[in-house]
Amino acid sequence: TERAWTEEFEEANRGFAGLPYRVHCAPGNHDVRWAPMGPLGFKRHIGPVRQLFTHRGCAFLILDSTVPLSHWGHVGGPQRRWIRDQLERIGRDTPVFVFLHHPVGRGSGVDDDEALAETLAPFNVRVIFTGHGHSDLLWNWHGTAVTMGKGLYQGSYQHARVDTLAGEIHVSRRTADDPSLTRFLAVPLAPATAHAHEPAHAHEPEHAHAHEPEPDQLPYVWRHPLGGGVMSRLLLDGGTLFVSAMDGSVNAIRADDGAPIWRAGTGDFCHSSPVLAGENVIVGS
Repeated sequence: TERAWTEEFEEANRGFAGLPYRVHCAPGNHDVRWAPMGPLGFKRHIGPVRQLFTHRGCAFLILDSTVPLSHWGHVGGPQRRWIRDQLERIGRDTPVFVFLHHPVGRGSGVDDDEALAETLAPFNVRVIFTGHGHSDLLWNWHGTAVTMGKGLYQGSYQHARVDTLAGEIHVSRRTADDPSLTRFLAVPLAPATAHAHEPAHAHEPEHAHAHEPEPDQLPYVWRHPLGGGVMSRLLLDGGTLFVSAMDGSVNAIRADDGAPIWRAGTGDFCHSSPVLAGENVIVGS
């Protein structure tokens, strides 16, 4: 959708109903960016924001990289734990194709993509399909081929075909400039070797791995692990630090040494900052 309005979701469902095949959707930033209820509209009208299904020996992993009220992408600790559990269930040799809206290994994409890379590393991930950047691109990320689709309304789409006899997946692209499907990527279904995959056509743009962050310049006083990322301001009151996280938790931590005081769960993500009202801590979820 453009603005996550109910009528937009309904129009999408009418379009899907006229197709001769089933459609699986990954949410994008426009589906939550201006939505008062965040991803709830997508869940109610379209379906789950993340899912894993298998078909003919392959696994298809659809992820939610959206952040309410935000343009960038984030996977988050709770979803990474879900990914690990789901992929462990199907086995580490099953070919996996990953779909998410925001790109990984590129700017304006997923801000915790290195943590996602660690989660995916033990499994046989063959291709990652992304969008968001409105460009037709192909690059290598930690030895895995990643594609970006420009946009269907811009005359571009991709078609992937699994050739079990050849033991490969072939990915082709149609663009407004070249309306014929042209193969630009061939990837073996078997687990990757030490060599990164090379794109089928040299003219396709390639991009190097994301740069590793610089070592921390400031010493840590203490660390306290949280169940999800923090998208809100921290609240310091006396000797207590209050933190809300995207796993739906509100945490009270002792400020001098990081020791936990208490932790409460809200049932869904916390995108807002905690405030004090007398003896109560209030947070939006």
